[in-house]
Amino acid sequence: MNGCAGEFSMTWPRRAARTAGWAAWLALAGWAGAALAQPTPLPPDVLARAEHPSAYPRFSDIPDLPKDVRTPAAWKAAVVQTRQIGAHVQRLDEALPPAPGDTDAWAARARAEARPPAPVTQPSEDTAALIADLRARASAPPRSN
Repeated sequence: MNGCAGEFSMTWPRRAARTAGWAAWLALAGWAGAALAQPTPLPPDVLARAEHPSAYPRFSDIPDLPKDVRTPAAWKAAVVQTRQIGAHVQRLDEALPPAPGDTDAWAARARAEARPPAPVTQPSEDTAALIADLRARASAPPRSN
């Protein structure tokens, strides 16, 4: 037979003994008593609703179907359009040139072709005079205490 021995009714004494063993172990550990000692009280509104149950729903309570729901034909058209767009993107991807495998040689060529930036020039006399004037007028900010 395909099955676990614990699933058959003739093994119930073993299951009962195993459950009792776990319960005893939990009681010794102090978990079972603390968990079962104080039940959580229910809020008054829950108790009131349980004492006076509401009526069973009727078929007339089911709302009408919304008017803006897509029809199965429209779903099919949207799925077909999405698949066509996906196939188009895949064809565009396949048309791209392959990625280069030797990127080290390409980087070496690019570094060899690169031109260094132009050397920094000295400011003109007008600029130097302006800088000197601004430095002469500059003062330190006041200290905050």
